[in-house]
Amino acid sequence: MLSYRIIDLGTLPEGGNVQASDINNRGQICGTDWGADGPRHAFIWSIGQGMVALREGAATGINDAGQVAGESPVGSTTNGFRWTSGTYEEFPGLPDFPYLSPFGINALGYVVGQAAGPGGTDAVLWTEHTAYSLGTHLRRDLPPDERFLRTWAAAINEMGQIAIVDVVQTALGGWTNIPALWQPASPGATSGTLYQLGLLSGA
Repeated sequence: MLSYRIIDLGTLPEGGNVQASDINNRGQICGTDWGADGPRHAFIWSIGQGMVALREGAATGINDAGQVAGESPVGSTTNGFRWTSGTYEEFPGLPDFPYLSPFGINALGYVVGQAAGPGGTDAVLWTEHTAYSLGTHLRRDLPPDERFLRTWAAAINEMGQIAIVDVVQTALGGWTNIPALWQPASPGATSGTLYQLGLLSGA
């Protein structure tokens, strides 16, 4: 018989609305606390320490080493970061895409997400100190009668395989989501091949 208990994670001292975003195999949780009267803050939670505030912004992914990926405001844009035991690493952006939103992180500390700008969005892979565009591959593979709207990298596993979502506008004026898999040339590689997964019959 399945049994469980619910643990209230609480809030940060600002006492806002709390959203948990990800959990690792050690039971650590990351997420975002929207302060009652102030800005939102990223947090990491564990049974031993409870909820600990990170920087202003949002935490979106955590790996088994406790590294946290997230975003924070910088002037008029948003910057991506990776937090490791109290140390922040800032992510580089892409040309013309100043707004960065990480979504997932794997055991190697590789982070995936989205870079946005006036011209749309791009799927991105961040390694140690470099940003790699993944969305350009997806746009190049689209039929000529479909126009790119936006794309993002949603998750990355330990092999470096990346799940991508692309939104395109069709010739009839509608739009559709196209799921894709980015397969690295070798585990942890930053070059690879994109495979469109297709749609279910009747979808």
